[in-house]
Amino acid sequence: MSVLLVFDLGSTALKLVAFAEDGRPARQVEMRYPTRATPDGGQEQDPEDWWSAAAAACAGLPPAMRESVRAIALVGTMENLVPLDAGGRPVRPALLYSDGRSGSVFPAIRDRLLATGCAAVLGNAPGPLNTVAKFRWLQQAEPEAARRVATILPGAKDYLALRLTGEIVTDPTAATTVGLMDLARRDWSAILVDAAGLDPALLPPIRPADAVIGTLRPDAAAALGLAPGCPVVNGCGDAAASTVGAAADGQLHVYLGTSGWVARSRPLDPTVPPRAFTTLAHPRAGWALEIAPLLTAGDAAGWFGRIAGAELAVLDAEAAAADAAPPETLFLPYLKGERSPFVDLALRGALLDLDITQGRGALHYAVLDGVALALRNNLDAMAAVPGPIRLTGGGGASRIWPQLIADACSRTVECADLPTATTAMGGYRIAAATLGWPTPPDRIGAVHEPRPERAERSARRLARFRRATDEARRRAAGD
Repeated sequence: MSVLLVFDLGSTALKLVAFAEDGRPARQVEMRYPTRATPDGGQEQDPEDWWSAAAAACAGLPPAMRESVRAIALVGTMENLVPLDAGGRPVRPALLYSDGRSGSVFPAIRDRLLATGCAAVLGNAPGPLNTVAKFRWLQQAEPEAARRVATILPGAKDYLALRLTGEIVTDPTAATTVGLMDLARRDWSAILVDAAGLDPALLPPIRPADAVIGTLRPDAAAALGLAPGCPVVNGCGDAAASTVGAAADGQLHVYLGTSGWVARSRPLDPTVPPRAFTTLAHPRAGWALEIAPLLTAGDAAGWFGRIAGAELAVLDAEAAAADAAPPETLFLPYLKGERSPFVDLALRGALLDLDITQGRGALHYAVLDGVALALRNNLDAMAAVPGPIRLTGGGGASRIWPQLIADACSRTVECADLPTATTAMGGYRIAAATLGWPTPPDRIGAVHEPRPERAERSARRLARFRRATDEARRRAAGD
């Protein structure tokens, strides 16, 4: 048996998926790593923890499977700041996509970029979470560390690529999130890099997602228990990978992991002005990925699980039971701010209309429903045409969450056959096209239809959700 390994570096864990020759996952291993949160909005991880997780995940594969690995592909989170010194070592922990400290320095860099007419080049308005803004924060907050930086990487998988092959590269999807890439050309914009005051030598080369960037080095192979010399495919940022793994071109795709998003792929039209959502370079040349992300999705369920002191599987069952008489409690899922359909890093969440008769199942239900309503907001911002939604990520395994999304969005929800392996499946599909491996057929699991008897309730709650969000934003702004 020949095996293609896909390393999927997520927000809280690395998933290692071993794909067999028929394109089906033969084994999946997950290794978690810690996130350090700071009181001022920081979200950090140590890149060495990613590498340790990769080694531990490989150790979890049977020896015969490790011996059968013929290629590796990489996918993972993006819009990070992974600062490396001249030797390729992390200068400090990585700032994650959700690290909001860059908001304090963003206005100055935004104004310099806007003065160049950057939106037409980027395909997006500059954003406070872009990697370039994170690096500006590092320069101001930790100048000594910033002076030691020789390379900045936006993708978690880019660091793994360096450890595996010795090559410093990124992919077009992850590069979009830096905030300095010409979307049509898929290369760094010299004008924008200069306007940002950034040394262009800090930016990694951008290679196609399907490019073989190198081969597995002997030292990395020894650490992972793999044979040296197998090809490593660049892969891409997680949003693109999950879309490629989950949905046909143009179909709506919802991801529910630690964060979440609504996404679709279509041919790139560089004449379309920036909109309320984000346009990313698709792994396929000439195409774009339109995505409306949520900063907090599954993380909201995890937060409530910690507060309630219960396992998520237990809470999920209790929430499913609460569906017979759904609570009126409303949850605003802005625990770390929000980034679409509006950008507001100061906004915070809330549980409204609590009742003394309610138990934790009802409150967990409200948390899941609040995320579903936020997804509906993003669907409307994208002016999405009618049609089904393909649901992926760990949230797709819930007993009740897919149905709440179907009700909130008034759309059929098709759950991916393997919801936690869909992002890795995208990495497999990209690598398979380069390596000549078979492409697996599209498969779906459970299908959830919107319930007609809940339509009036869903419309009422959506209107209430939007009013409560507007009020929360006014309070956050100090009005």
